[in-house]
Amino acid sequence: MTGAPRKHAIRVVFGTIRAVGDDPPRGGEFLVTGDGTAERAGHLAPVALPGGDPALREPWRMAAAYLDAAGLDTDALADGVLGVRDRNAGQWPAALAMTRRRIKAPFTASAGVLFGAAAALLDLCDEAGDAGRAARDLERLADPAETGAYPSAIGPYRPPSREYRPPGGPGTQDGAGTFAVNGADLVRSAFTDLVAGVPRPVIAARFHHGVAAAIEAACLRLSEHRGAGAVTLDGDLFGNALLRGAVVSRLETLGLAVRVQSQVDSSR
Repeated sequence: MTGAPRKHAIRVVFGTIRAVGDDPPRGGEFLVTGDGTAERAGHLAPVALPGGDPALREPWRMAAAYLDAAGLDTDALADGVLGVRDRNAGQWPAALAMTRRRIKAPFTASAGVLFGAAAALLDLCDEAGDAGRAARDLERLADPAETGAYPSAIGPYRPPSREYRPPGGPGTQDGAGTFAVNGADLVRSAFTDLVAGVPRPVIAARFHHGVAAAIEAACLRLSEHRGAGAVTLDGDLFGNALLRGAVVSRLETLGLAVRVQSQVDSSR
């Protein structure tokens, strides 16, 4: 992409960032920056956080929420089909009830809990001592030779309820025409492959590449419609070498200049 210098840039924030007060965790956002402002142009489609903060330490809860958001009736599955449900059978119905009735289940647009859902689905961890463990386990599992990517839809953002507050942040403002990336599509594809007997390392890799493809599609959208020519990757999930490498490669192929925020830990 050539021509006159572009005054706008994109900032992709992917991780688990605890919000202030009663706001749910955030960290799955696409910001357009320039002229001293940061406008939230898009984010992951919000899902319920069953039980609130405990779901950050118990990724199985997010597996339940994301599978439900994907339209999958996990109640009807036979024993042995879905390990994460079987291991948490005593609490699974309650987590689904909270998700569906919006009881003690604030919404979140966090990319960290999306990775947690995938890790629990693949039997890596039902509980995590910190928010980043699930993503680390998922990265270690992924087959480095697999390049397939799960698809996810991007469309106009529609709030899930009147109670939902978009993820906030200092110096940001919500933009008109905000879009949402449907992370539940990725979890649905992972579940379909799991049931079909696809090896878990292949599923983990396809999930990573699916997230990278979603970021690529969102940044292309903003580059074309908002005139942004550079991207900054921020948030703890970009410490994930597989995800970071896939995203950087895709964005550079588009002709976008890419910078990884210095505080992202790329050493693990």
